[in-house]
Amino acid sequence: MVNVINRFKDFMNAPVDPGREKFLKGIGISFLALLAACGPRTTPEPTSASTPTIQPSKTDETVQNESLDLLSRFDKMGIRVELPNPNWPTSYQEVTKVLKGSGDHNLTADKITAIVETDRDGKRVWRGWYIAEPPFPLKDGVTYDEIQGYHIRTSDNQPVFDPLEIFATDWEGLPTEVKDNFANLLVDVKLNRPGIGLFARIGGIARQDASPANTHHFLGSEGVEVKGVEQLSLIPVQENLCVSDPEESAVTRSFRQAALEFRDNKQTWETIDGKRNQEKITVKWFDPETSQFKILDGRLISELTQRGYNLDILDKLPANTPLSTEEMTRQIGGQSQNWVVNPATWEWFYEAFKFKSGVQYVEGIGHFDSNDRLLVGVEQTSSATSEVFDFSRLDTAALASFMKAPGKIQAVLFARAGMAPNDSDLNNHSWYTWGEGDVRLSKPAIEQAAFMIVNLGTCLVGDWRTALYNRAKLLAVEQPDPAVKAFYWDGDQFAEVQK
Repeated sequence: MVNVINRFKDFMNAPVDPGREKFLKGIGISFLALLAACGPRTTPEPTSASTPTIQPSKTDETVQNESLDLLSRFDKMGIRVELPNPNWPTSYQEVTKVLKGSGDHNLTADKITAIVETDRDGKRVWRGWYIAEPPFPLKDGVTYDEIQGYHIRTSDNQPVFDPLEIFATDWEGLPTEVKDNFANLLVDVKLNRPGIGLFARIGGIARQDASPANTHHFLGSEGVEVKGVEQLSLIPVQENLCVSDPEESAVTRSFRQAALEFRDNKQTWETIDGKRNQEKITVKWFDPETSQFKILDGRLISELTQRGYNLDILDKLPANTPLSTEEMTRQIGGQSQNWVVNPATWEWFYEAFKFKSGVQYVEGIGHFDSNDRLLVGVEQTSSATSEVFDFSRLDTAALASFMKAPGKIQAVLFARAGMAPNDSDLNNHSWYTWGEGDVRLSKPAIEQAAFMIVNLGTCLVGDWRTALYNRAKLLAVEQPDPAVKAFYWDGDQFAEVQK
């Protein structure tokens, strides 16, 4: 397994077309553990010598489907199969149908491979990952077997599932006709089935009708199309991720994978080893609420990663969770420089106070002290421990009159009007809201706020409104200060807690 990972790292770092980031960097280093070469194919069990039982005749289509299906093939090879959901494609041909675009630039089965990994116990397993390299030819000595439905080495007729052994991606070694026609060999993919997560990358060479070069797309919404794709991968979506809602499951899974991109792929970082990254990758995620691809802001994630923070939390976030201070301002409100994240829980806190001496704010990332320490965490919201805010100096310019509720994000927003002198009627009022319950005041008075994810790691489906309503009401009722008037959003209006 280690050898395969090392070879894969070399493969990713090898030069290809100008500006092209290597194979599957969009999936991130976390995907390396899934890569392993498949061993020799086992010999099928001999058939019985007794008189065979007569079977019903089969149509050509049935024979073709059986011959291409990976499940029976892997069973004979001793490869365990752990599909993420019952609706998962089980052949390269089926993948081409799931991803068939609207034009002529369609993916073909010979440019796809299943990824078979080797567990620590030495057992081989396929968990549903597919990878495709559409514009690149097969390496010498490898062919696609249309009967078996996978690639084989012609020298020994053995199956191959390692992309390092299948695809010829060394740009300098490509035939002239491939280089000259490279843009036309890029494919258009359209997600034609719910419950599928997709990574689709535009590389250093892009078609005119496609996204700009070096753009990574993550999506899970049926019907969405990406044009001019150089690499792609099907991202397994677990059946129970969002119970009974395959579309929400795929949307959530694709968003989490996009967030992990900023942790795992250095090419998404603004700087690498202190130098400006001239070939920075843009990461896009398809937001079903706006029906558009949204450019994600991963500057904070990149900074936290480089400073050694554990960011496993990213694989638990609800879809569309703000990832940076700037995104918090765009999606919720307030001033970007007054938001602070807690990396352990991905809660966000807002404080309308001036900074302490020596604190500097870096756009999109956060606060640094004079020793270049990144100041994050819930401790920054306490007057006893904060190294960011001077709670003796209110910043009236940072007081907010509006904060947008989390909408469809499974989160509750807390907002508090403190003792701001310009609006005494709202002194010590608190609002706990969700869904569409925006907080709108006649004057700037919101001094403090918190964005809190509900049921982190799971999906709120079905009666999700009730779950958010209950959480907001409980927080309002448990407001400890009897002098504070607490309100919660009941789905239609703000209701006051009677104490």
